[in-house]
Amino acid sequence: MVIQIPELYDCVQLPTWTSQHPALVIVGGMVALIALVFIAYRAYTQYIASRKPYWQIALEDLSSLILPISSSLADEKRFYGGLTRVLKWYCCNRYGWFLASKTDIELIAVLKGLEVADELLDPLEQCMRTSIQVKFAKDLVSHEQAMFDKRAVVSFIEQSIPTHN
Repeated sequence: MVIQIPELYDCVQLPTWTSQHPALVIVGGMVALIALVFIAYRAYTQYIASRKPYWQIALEDLSSLILPISSSLADEKRFYGGLTRVLKWYCCNRYGWFLASKTDIELIAVLKGLEVADELLDPLEQCMRTSIQVKFAKDLVSHEQAMFDKRAVVSFIEQSIPTHN
């Protein structure tokens, strides 16, 4: 007894890439690729357009940095720590040097090496010396001195903004 199996040619479908319409498959793939590239380009340009420049971010961080009138040593340490952190972050983005591991005085030495104008560096150097006094010598400073130091950093950032941005 022999069992006969009918031929099932109609149930099998060939894959698309082996079909008899290769031009249609190629055109469809190219359209999909062009659409993907267009979507990626639009997303990238919108991302770039939405980013703020680094100097604007630094100025916003400084504007949010506030020292209370009746401040303690911990408040002053926090204030000067934030002040130097923002300054180092700005200088890193502005001049391309990794300064996060540098001390406050080394930061001034690096900026002098980059030939930054002395009228910009003199207030910063005084600010960094005050920062060291607060952080390590645990000296208290007046509220006016802290605001003067903050204005010195803001002034440095505003005057060193690159002209091409």
